[in-house]
Amino acid sequence: MNLHIATFCAVSIAAAAGITASQFRGSPPAIEAAEAEPAAKAVPWTNPTAHIYREGEHLAPAYGDVSEVTDWNRRSLPTPPAEHRWVQYGETYMLVDGTTGLIKTIVQASWEPNRV
Repeated sequence: MNLHIATFCAVSIAAAAGITASQFRGSPPAIEAAEAEPAAKAVPWTNPTAHIYREGEHLAPAYGDVSEVTDWNRRSLPTPPAEHRWVQYGETYMLVDGTTGLIKTIVQASWEPNRV
């Protein structure tokens, strides 16, 4: 909140309550309360609509998180080339350029035969 606006509001409220400026000790209460509140962390915006990635597209945080697949061998995925990595988005695996986020290959999840 802008300090001048907070001061104006605090003084206006105090005047309406019959409190004079000489009765303030330190900062007006509204300013102290505003300064005591921790700053809110910026939360990245996520699109609520499901997205279907396509090869040649870049990963975008707006479509939700992807998780890196480190056990690609166990999931029957080929070895990623240098500077590339496998990521999972829903039930889809994507081979992504680790530098640019460009999607090179997309495959459906290959579930283990004994999965329940």
